[in-house]
Amino acid sequence: MDSAAVRGLLAASLDADADNRRRAELQLKQVEEHAGFMDCLFRILQAEQDASVRLSTVIYIKNRVNRSWYQSDQFSHETLIPDDEKARIRDILVPLLASSEGPVRQQLVPVLQRILQCDFPAQWPRFIEFTMELLNTNSPSSVHAGLQCLLALCRAFRYKSTDSHDRQHFDSIVETSFPRLMAICNELVNQESDEAGEMLHPALKAYKHATWLELSPYLRQQQANIAWCTVFLQTVAKAPPPNSMQGDQFDREKHHWWKAKKWAYFNLNRLFIRHGNPASPGKGDEAARFAKDFTMNIAPEILKHYLQEIEKWVAKTTWLSRPCLSYTLVFLDESVRPKEMWAHLKAHLTNLVTHFVFPVLCLTEDDVEQFEEEPEEYLHRKLNYFEEASAPDVAATNFLVNLTKNRRKETFEILKFVNAVVNEYEQSPDDKKNHIAKEGALRMIGTLAPVILSKKSPIADQVEYFLVRYVFPDFTSAQGHLRARACDTIEKFEQLNFQDQNNLLTIYRHILDCMADPALPVRVTAALALQPLIRHDVIRTSMQRSIPTIMQQLLKLANEADIDALANVMEDFVEVFATELTPFAVALCEQLRDTYLRIVRELLERESKVGEDGELYADYDDKSITALGVLQTIGTLILTLESTPDVLFHIESVLMPVIKITLENKLYDLYNEVFEIIDSCTFAAKAISANMWQAFELIHTTFKAGAEYYLEDMLPALDNFVQYGVPQLAHKPEYVQALYSMVADMFTESVQGGVERICACKLAEAMMLSLQGHIDSCVEGFIVIAMTILATQEVKIKSYKIHLMEMVINSIHYNPMLALQVLENKGWTNRFFSLWFGSMTSFSRVHDKKLCIVAISALLSVNHEQVPASVSVGWPRLLQGITELFRTLPNAMRNREEALRDDFQLESTYDYGEDDEWNEDEANWTAEDAAEEETTEAKDESKANLEFLNDEAQRFSHAVDDVDDDELGEDSVLLESPLDKIEPYQLFKGTLLKMQQEQPQFYTNLAGHLSAEEQNMIQTIMIKADEVAAQQAQQAQQEQQLLAQQQGQDPLLLKRRRRLIGYTDGTREAKLTVAERGPGLVGVAAMTTRYRVEYALKSHRRDQFIEWVKGLLAVPFVLYSQPTGVVGDGPSVTKMAEEAHRRYAEIMRDVEVMIDDHISRQRQNQALARDGRGAALPSKLGMLVPTAGPFFTRLPLEAAFKHQDGKRHMSSRRYVAPSFNDVRLVLNSAQAMAVTAGGALQLATFDGDVTLYDDGGCLEAASPLVPLLLDLLRNDIKVGIVTAAGYTTAARYYERLHGLLDAVAGAADLSPAQKQSLVVMGGEANYLFEVDVGAPHRLAAVARARWLTPAMAAWGEAAIAALLDAAEAALRDCVRTLRLPATLVRKDRAVGIVPAGPGVRIARESLEETVLVVQRSLELAAAQQPGGGGGGAVPFCAFNGGRDVFVDIGDKSWGVAVCQQWFGGLPAARTLHVGDQFLGAGSNDFKARSVGTTAWVASPAETVELLDELAELMRVGAGT
Repeated sequence: MDSAAVRGLLAASLDADADNRRRAELQLKQVEEHAGFMDCLFRILQAEQDASVRLSTVIYIKNRVNRSWYQSDQFSHETLIPDDEKARIRDILVPLLASSEGPVRQQLVPVLQRILQCDFPAQWPRFIEFTMELLNTNSPSSVHAGLQCLLALCRAFRYKSTDSHDRQHFDSIVETSFPRLMAICNELVNQESDEAGEMLHPALKAYKHATWLELSPYLRQQQANIAWCTVFLQTVAKAPPPNSMQGDQFDREKHHWWKAKKWAYFNLNRLFIRHGNPASPGKGDEAARFAKDFTMNIAPEILKHYLQEIEKWVAKTTWLSRPCLSYTLVFLDESVRPKEMWAHLKAHLTNLVTHFVFPVLCLTEDDVEQFEEEPEEYLHRKLNYFEEASAPDVAATNFLVNLTKNRRKETFEILKFVNAVVNEYEQSPDDKKNHIAKEGALRMIGTLAPVILSKKSPIADQVEYFLVRYVFPDFTSAQGHLRARACDTIEKFEQLNFQDQNNLLTIYRHILDCMADPALPVRVTAALALQPLIRHDVIRTSMQRSIPTIMQQLLKLANEADIDALANVMEDFVEVFATELTPFAVALCEQLRDTYLRIVRELLERESKVGEDGELYADYDDKSITALGVLQTIGTLILTLESTPDVLFHIESVLMPVIKITLENKLYDLYNEVFEIIDSCTFAAKAISANMWQAFELIHTTFKAGAEYYLEDMLPALDNFVQYGVPQLAHKPEYVQALYSMVADMFTESVQGGVERICACKLAEAMMLSLQGHIDSCVEGFIVIAMTILATQEVKIKSYKIHLMEMVINSIHYNPMLALQVLENKGWTNRFFSLWFGSMTSFSRVHDKKLCIVAISALLSVNHEQVPASVSVGWPRLLQGITELFRTLPNAMRNREEALRDDFQLESTYDYGEDDEWNEDEANWTAEDAAEEETTEAKDESKANLEFLNDEAQRFSHAVDDVDDDELGEDSVLLESPLDKIEPYQLFKGTLLKMQQEQPQFYTNLAGHLSAEEQNMIQTIMIKADEVAAQQAQQAQQEQQLLAQQQGQDPLLLKRRRRLIGYTDGTREAKLTVAERGPGLVGVAAMTTRYRVEYALKSHRRDQFIEWVKGLLAVPFVLYSQPTGVVGDGPSVTKMAEEAHRRYAEIMRDVEVMIDDHISRQRQNQALARDGRGAALPSKLGMLVPTAGPFFTRLPLEAAFKHQDGKRHMSSRRYVAPSFNDVRLVLNSAQAMAVTAGGALQLATFDGDVTLYDDGGCLEAASPLVPLLLDLLRNDIKVGIVTAAGYTTAARYYERLHGLLDAVAGAADLSPAQKQSLVVMGGEANYLFEVDVGAPHRLAAVARARWLTPAMAAWGEAAIAALLDAAEAALRDCVRTLRLPATLVRKDRAVGIVPAGPGVRIARESLEETVLVVQRSLELAAAQQPGGGGGGAVPFCAFNGGRDVFVDIGDKSWGVAVCQQWFGGLPAARTLHVGDQFLGAGSNDFKARSVGTTAWVASPAETVELLDELAELMRVGAGT
């Protein structure tokens, strides 16, 4: 290849002219596929003198290696670099790295890293030799290159555990290379040059990666360990060279010498915390001995050196960077609990707190300057709960928390110091007062608030005096930061019960004054301090007079500082002070509207700037959450205005711009909240205004513009339009037609999902119940829609079938003659009545039975001469059917009453342990320390954690089978409808009496067909009707009083009773309100939907069980969280966290019990189905979460929550409630405990992309998952990779899984049978491969005849082809209508669309829309396909792959089932499937839940954590 020509193109790619650059880049792209191109680039790089061309060349090399070193789906169109060129690159790369400088070397390091990940050690066995040659030279540049090579190697091995073969190889590398690395570090640490620091930095970082997970045997040797610790301590103690002290602190921290110091501190801390702490040593006796020796001999020496550095820092003879300060405090923190270290630390504690911890806690000069000049930045740093945990003041706070929690008596020493500081401040003249010290002292005592106020505290009664004397004066201080700290201190002591109510009023007045402070941070901290004060009656009463002013200030603050916590405050105040805010509601709503419009405009502007990489999506999501909060506040405000229709009318007008901008700009994430606002306006007004009819038109336009799948969210508002808009609808046929078209559109070919169509059925029902006599033209259409499906298709979804039948039943109630005429004309009469009366037992809800009763009564009112001859012979069955309905109605009513009860009253059984309160010795200020205290080990709550988890897991080792339960629960009914006003007993009695009078002969004929039991039932109904009439007459006055009471109730509560848990099948979140919680408890309704950070707002993007559990946890979060103003101010959250932890654990325990009940009901229903003894009965969980599927094992949720809370600290969070991900991970841990109990796990199956490797990536040899998967095989657990990737050859799977397959082949400790325990199932369930270590690609295809299950063998080829044809047509239609930049791909068992080019991306929403359209199109088509060789419908899976959409034959449930059969028929309870796609639509792991237990991960890193957890549980269970 012509190097000069390529060099010219590289130079042209730097041309200032854009056209020239593009031409050069295109030409380079064309020639890069030619053989020898990479050789040419390396020749240019070696010979080129022009620095810019050299840099352009090395960047091209880096990008080419990243794209084309091995085949990946991400770069599937790239031509791979030939193997011979790869070999030459490996030979030249290390020498070239050694000879390069500056930017070129920086670009070559990632090239080296990429190649190492793929090729070491198999294709590059001599790499370590090259590295050692560089390290052993006398050339600094070569040694530096060797250090970078060794660092890259250590980074690649950092996650290898001691059990893996690769780790053993790495241990030998460490033993070979680290003695030389030690010698180099000893030389470098004694030098002063910048070059020495630049080399020491990667050397120490290499040690960090080498010891990240395990200590190699060489490094565990005492002599080697002491030598390395000596190097680290020398680096820590080294006086910083002058060059490293230039610039500000940020400049200094970037200098290599300070980076070297940072890693020296880090390595010492890591050695102590991970490897040298006896409370949590590594694996094996050797690790325990190392930990004991380290704590006894080395850790005290580290502490000694740290104390020396602290002394220099205190004396201001040295400067320490923020990471160095933080790591020092972390070491002190870790030294509090172990008795060996406490003996060394205790003597220095007073000086440490006084001269080190306290100054770190105090504001710096930069903080004070930022407070004055950049108040918003100051607030975001202080209030941001995502503040970097390594900040020194946060580390200092954690130290104080741990110290006072584990060494309670030290609290007194700290309080003495605080007292001294505040007293000195009080006594000093004004010009001598140390304001910074006073602020720090208040911060320190605020940190100790939970300890000071805990049970039996000897000093709790002195806090009020302290606040009055030392904090009250700071409310009026001239120093803004002191005024802010005064507000924050009051908030910290919010749980204090004041003895003098006047002090509370004084606080209230000061807080109000601070809310008008000129300094923004003071105003914000004052607002946050005011929120918890409303628990005090005297404050709440006083606030009633000022609440309008307070709300104005809060709104102004919200616009000044974009702080989400302020929205929480506003929402609480709107709920608690609804009556007082009513006169100002319009103005308040206008301001909320303006705030929302501002946020949305910013959101739209940001959305327009989002590039292909989506780098602004995080900001977009933040804005969406803020907008959700404002909408939630508006909704809460509306529901307080039911009794003021005039105010409500004005507010509707105010909110129209909110509705319009959201719907017109298709802000899908905000649709649900906007539809709820429309619902709230129309429900509260009980009438439809002109403004709301405009909103209706917007909803209709939105629906027609592609929002059909949001009908579920629209439905409550549409129902209000139908119920309360009858006068207008009766004279507005265009509105009626709009409603009808929305129903009809849901039954077109493009929308075929059961849930969406059920929503349409409910809308049709609302129309027929409310608009009798006005919609005759629509009723025929409703009948045709329902009967077209019922008469021609087998509807398998029971709830869908019931709703379709009820569309026809409603039409009979609407106009029986019209309905009979339509049915007769279409030839459907006999078909429908047979279906209706044959399914009578399926109408189990009160709603269903009442609807059937009123419809049958309407039919009985028809003159018998008008009854069609085709059904007249069966007319006697009407009386028989209605007697059965009345017989079962009382039981259904009892079930509804039970469902209406509040199921969220959880029993409190927790009691504080002795550790939560002060004992008599701790409460003694002057008590001498007992001699044994020096050797006391502080309580380590995590010490026996895994043993506890294992014990809990043993309780849940019983496995069960299950079948799907599709029963409709009472919570799926619209509880307020015209049907509720009908009294069925009196209606039927009146119908029967009328028939006796008008058609006596016909009545006698009908009654003659009744059995004696049925005739007795008729008499019982008549008697019951008379009883009901008498009761109504007697209780008329009481009902009037009850009505008056209801009109005065909280409309929020009425709305919840109206819709119970959910409007449609329990999918809407339950929201507790002030009326249900009692006074003084605020914020639940506003906050249950505040933190929907997942993209899970719609039913097809939700897991309803997880959402339900998350909703339960939201209640204690709001009741017990303490959203204080400043994160890091200490353990004000400790007491809150303990209480929240208790309540969360109780909820998890209650859900456990409900799951046990669900499992028990599964067994009962299976027995009923087996014996044919009646209909299945839903469990309590099934009624609350209708989509809850089978459970194959019990779930130890309480134990799992405690385990995850120890890792994720959910109980300690103040602003973010337990999230979807929190609940998901708790469920994962519970499932891990269940499947490992008693050695239950026999088969583990895994998805590929996002589960085992990044999307489009592959399972590399360096992946931490490889040794963990090998461990499963070693434990005789079968492993299946069940992936959607539909390759027909082993070569393609080897490209994706080569790291694992090579490791299995080379694992000497795996038996042949264990190696054969790994299989790969591709294309969901279409291609099976078994391990063949002798094959070129480690896999051998298995003939279908050997592995097909009997059911799969029945799938006909004709049916498969027809299904794929239908899928292809649907995909082509989506590509055309959505204008997708996609190419269609057809395979023998799959069809899909992929991006049209390597740089093309298809929008997430478009991919999801495509999945939904195709899935709905195929659901009915699949049942109609020809059987081919016999058999029924062919199952399929339509899924969103993140960048593409594919439809596969079969799905993951079949793939997992094949693995179960292949390994001898393994049961579901002993199978665990791990995947990332479990949301309903487009999620191909979802269906695996039907054949085994599952774990839902979000990344390969989570899979690593899950397998680590499984391994630990299995080890503990086995006693190893």
